Amino acid sequence: MRRYTLNEMNKILDYLSKHGECLDTEISTGTRIPLVNVHQYLAELKSKGNVVTCHATRYVDCMKSEVLICRLIGHGQVAKPQLELS
Repeated sequence: MRRYTLNEMNKILDYLSKHGECLDTEISTGTRIPLVNVHQYLAELKSKGNVVTCHATRYVDCMKSEVLICRLIGHGQVAKPQLELS
């Protein structure tokens, strides 16, 4: 893997860490990484267990748009309270 690839994947991880759950287009705009590359890096990060992604369909002004929603694994999750048994 080339050095700039690792640098760009770290940019994506940093962006998700700061902004939480984001769309692929938001990540592309925020990191200035082309959307095609963002998709490749997210696939790699997903295979390594760093992020989770979900495909979604959104309608904006009656226009259908396929988006990829992603977030860091474990980011923003709250532990379930433990029940005490008496």
